[in-house]
Amino acid sequence: MQIIEPIATAQSVTIVTRPTNGLLPTITVTPEGGSEIVSVIANGIVDGSYFTFDLSADFKNETFYAIRLFTSTLEIYRGLFFCTDKTDIEHISIYKKSGNYIEV
Repeated sequence: MQIIEPIATAQSVTIVTRPTNGLLPTITVTPEGGSEIVSVIANGIVDGSYFTFDLSADFKNETFYAIRLFTSTLEIYRGLFFCTDKTDIEHISIYKKSGNYIEV
C-alpha cells in the first residue's frame, strides 16, 4: 500500500510493475466504494521493474483508493493507496471497524 497526500497537485509515485514492453500504461484510480475518478496515460520513467510517475487528482483525506495500470489490455499493476495528511506514518495503524476505517 502506498501513502498519498490529500492535495490536488502532482505527487510522484514509484511502484513495481510487470514488464511494460516499452508502452506507457493507462492508470485508473477508484475511491473505495466509488466510481472511477482518474484515467490517464502516465508520463513516467521505467527503470527495470520500477515505474515512477506523477499522479494528480483531488484526493480526499482518510480515503482508500484502488489503482490499476494497463498496457493495452494487459494489467501490469494492481494496488491500494491510502490518502492521509498525517506525517508520523510509521506509528499509524489502520483497521476496519463497523464499516469505517479507524486510525490508532
